[in-house]
Amino acid sequence: MTRFHSLLVFILVPALPVTAQADPVADILSEAEADCAGFENGRFDAGNAVTEADLDGDGMNDRLVDTASFTCTSAASLYCGSGGCSLIAVVGSESWDF
Repeated sequence: MTRFHSLLVFILVPALPVTAQADPVADILSEAEADCAGFENGRFDAGNAVTEADLDGDGMNDRLVDTASFTCTSAASLYCGSGGCSLIAVVGSESWDF
């Protein structure tokens, strides 16, 4: 009976749904691209906006997104206003906007 249960687990485990973790950086870039496209059908370029660094000392790279590197062909100041540009720190699945 034990062998049967092992076989059953082996067969059923791959069938379990795998939940994908959301990527906050991909979400930030997608939102910026959509904002650009929504303003007179502009084309978005993230440039070198994403930098990797270990921000919390856990030995894993976290990411910084500098919106000053974003460009949109239809809006020169879409991402940075009179208050400057945002720097977004992404640690794991959490993000902070500075």
